[in-house]
Amino acid sequence: MIIGVDSGVYRAFAAVDLDGRVVAVESKRNWGDAGFVERVSSFQPLVIACDVRPASKTARALARVFSAKLFQPVHSLPIIEKARVASGYGVKNAHERDALAAALKAFHSMAQNKMKQTRRRLGERGVFGERLRKVQRLVLKGKRTDKALEETD
Repeated sequence: MIIGVDSGVYRAFAAVDLDGRVVAVESKRNWGDAGFVERVSSFQPLVIACDVRPASKTARALARVFSAKLFQPVHSLPIIEKARVASGYGVKNAHERDALAAALKAFHSMAQNKMKQTRRRLGERGVFGERLRKVQRLVLKGKRTDKALEETD
């Protein structure tokens, strides 16, 4: 999963799966560290994404906690772009919008093409289902497809 995060008085996260589907968007006022980390951990994050550069302390810390890749955009995302990217998903507030925009931007920037290519290459080899998802997770973490396939034998 790719997890976009936004923190402050309100904390929010958005979870996007490796096919680009939005799985969850949640926010709470005064969401404590332990509760926030516990909720995010239920999605098994591979990538922690933020909408600003440099990445927030929260995003950097979560990436370390989950041994996940950190995604930060080349430039902080303007509000108009965040609104465009997150439109149509029914976010409740600006924090959810920012977290969702970060997750979707990360998916489109670093995962979409890799996941399509991995699905195509492994489909040609007859690899589907849970094994495909395991390989995709390893590829997103930086492994080459062939090496990841060997590791899932």
